Amino acid sequence: MRLDQQPGFSPQCMKQLFVAFDAAWDTVKDTSNAADRENVREAIGKAIVGLAKTGHRDPGHLANYGAYQGRSFIDLRGK
Repeated sequence: MRLDQQPGFSPQCMKQLFVAFDAAWDTVKDTSNAADRENVREAIGKAIVGLAKTGHRDPGHLANYGAYQGRSFIDLRGK
């Protein structure tokens, strides 16, 4: 499911999620290879949405967690 199709988030929350996603992606995009980019983006998005569902709304915190999960995916795939 796309980030903009997540049920239960207000428009303001969605804006925060997009800000967090963009910041997380900017952090890891240069370390992912072209073949894994969509998978890394998906890992970031799922991490951010999952954390937001638990009540976290700070874009900085969400971005850090998303970037961490993106880097973990990259590390597990061996770049």
